[in-house]
Amino acid sequence: MSGEISVNTTAVSSPATDRSVANPPAAASVPAITSSAATAGSSPAFPNPEIAIDPALGIAVLEFRDTAGTVVNSIPSQRQIDAYLQAQGTQNPTAPPAAAARG
Repeated sequence: MSGEISVNTTAVSSPATDRSVANPPAAASVPAITSSAATAGSSPAFPNPEIAIDPALGIAVLEFRDTAGTVVNSIPSQRQIDAYLQAQGTQNPTAPPAAAARG
C-alpha cells in the first residue's frame, strides 16, 4: 500500500449561472365570473349556515337551511339537543311535537 491519495478534480459551475428553468405549464383558462353573472343566480333568502343560540341550553347551534329557509341539518343535531335537554330535566319548547314524540 502506498501512502499516496489520488483526487480527481472537476470544474463545478456556479448553481446560480448553470441553472436551467423549465417553462411553467400554461395556466388553465378559467372564465372569470362577472358581477352580473354572480347576481344572475338566485341568492339564498337566508344566510347559510346560520348560528342560533338555544336559550334552554345556552349553547350555539349551527343551522343549515334549504332555499325555502327550513332547517335541514344542525350541529349539534336536534337529537343531540333533545338529549342535552333530557339530561337537564327539561323539554325543548321549540321542538315540534313529532320530534318530542320520537325522543
